[in-house]
Amino acid sequence: MVKAKKTLLYIFSISALFLIQSVFSVGEFKLNLLILPVYYVGFKKGYLKGLLTGALIGFLEDSFSGSIIGPALLSKGVLGIAASYIRGGFFIWRPALGMISLFGLCLIDDTIQFISLAIFSDQPTTLKHFLIFALLRAIIISPFGSFIKPEDGR
Repeated sequence: MVKAKKTLLYIFSISALFLIQSVFSVGEFKLNLLILPVYYVGFKKGYLKGLLTGALIGFLEDSFSGSIIGPALLSKGVLGIAASYIRGGFFIWRPALGMISLFGLCLIDDTIQFISLAIFSDQPTTLKHFLIFALLRAIIISPFGSFIKPEDGR
């Protein structure tokens, strides 16, 4: 019963993030809130569950944008794996480390998607616009990293 409630909570949270991400945008600038559940699961549950969560969210994100297999599947899967390795690298966990790690992972996600589209499709935007948008997304999303911490509190 508890596992079913957690699963429903995860599904509701991911659906709400999809909705918020699609509704709130300023011109071409969209938030990348789907990094948060991938970071959370990878950080708390390990690399395999992080990879599966990232791949599932990336697949859903790509399928909603019109392609079955796209750059979001790759980038979110990599983030799920990377988030699991962040936790073990520090002796004492501080909220600033969570913010810095989420900032870096957001930049990695945007970079993987930009490079994948530039290589396999057409260049989505200029490099200057990409850097501005990627930094803005990372700055906006990074404060959420201070709320996610290891269970043992180290």
